[in-house]
Amino acid sequence: MKSPIDILLGFCRVTIGAEYAEKALNAMLKKELPHRFAHRDENGDLTFEIRRKYRDLLFEIIDKCGISVYSVYEEGLPCFVLRYRRRWGIVVGCVIFALCMVISRFFIWDVNVVSADGLDGAVIEQQLETLGLKTGSFRPSIDFYELCNSYLASYKDCAWISVNVIGNVAYVEALSRKVPPEKEDSEPRDLVAACDGMIVSREVFEGSAEAGTGDAVKAGDILVSGRVEDKQGDVYFRHSRGRVLADIQKTFSAAVPYSEEKEVPAANEAVSRSLVIFGNEIPLSFGGDYNGETREDLSQFSVGGKDLPFAILTKRAVKTEKTIISRSPETAEIIAEYRVSNECAKVLGEAHILSINKNTEQSENECTVTWTVRCIADIAVPSPLHEKMKDEE
Repeated sequence: MKSPIDILLGFCRVTIGAEYAEKALNAMLKKELPHRFAHRDENGDLTFEIRRKYRDLLFEIIDKCGISVYSVYEEGLPCFVLRYRRRWGIVVGCVIFALCMVISRFFIWDVNVVSADGLDGAVIEQQLETLGLKTGSFRPSIDFYELCNSYLASYKDCAWISVNVIGNVAYVEALSRKVPPEKEDSEPRDLVAACDGMIVSREVFEGSAEAGTGDAVKAGDILVSGRVEDKQGDVYFRHSRGRVLADIQKTFSAAVPYSEEKEVPAANEAVSRSLVIFGNEIPLSFGGDYNGETREDLSQFSVGGKDLPFAILTKRAVKTEKTIISRSPETAEIIAEYRVSNECAKVLGEAHILSINKNTEQSENECTVTWTVRCIADIAVPSPLHEKMKDEE
């Protein structure tokens, strides 16, 4: 790898034929011509490098020695300038590019919401645009402190927002406003049975108990009434609260077919790329139609640690296709058992399981797994106050 000095000053790579190699090397040593990396290849040709400023001295030596078989390959900045000295378009283009870089420092190239804390980033960009921050905005004309205050005053769902400009990209961070939890509803109500069962224990925190330990109840029966009567006979309506544990029975079932049509990911991906300039997408390639989940990857160009307004957006999506999935009876039973187990855990997560009666049926087309679960669970659920509704009627 060449050093920056070699590239800046230029250098020449010289090759001299085998029959003149010794003669040329002796002449260079006699004239004290600085050279390096001198070596002979398998054909005996002599190859070495010299700085470009010694090129004329080299040609003088070659001419005096009568060397006719040689080649000189020049590299570096002087050679590049000499090669394109008549192509003024390159110079003009470089000047225009430099001017654009200087002028563009005063404009916002892109607005990027890096953290939204549950808020919609696209909506935040639209809202900031109404306040004057958008792609192409004149940077000195924006008071970012005032911009953030105006945003918070206009949009109450945001508790904090920050706009930091790095290079020519405005990075936005925002925090959503945390709504305090609503106070517990104090509206009068009853507690009723969610399902059939036999009560094994109860705890009444507020309200009047209507069913006791050992009572058999059906779904919808009142367990704790919100109608309370004191010793003087006065009636009050309360927000019933309590916990009623009952011996109940639940049934869970799942059927899994031996053969079914499903959409599965295809072997290949659909990939499309776009050039993003100032927030606008210009398609570069198309990956075709795809109906799978899309994943985006943005590769930002940068110079000296500053992001440029150019980026490559790559979209990848897995194609899906319909296929027939066949299962053995054993596999179908395992899947059905798994689904029933998940449903049981979801519904009876806090219940105390007493027993589980499992039943598996294999038919011609599917496998059905049924669990009959006996457990102790809280069956009290809130319901509108029945007594009050009757009085209103």
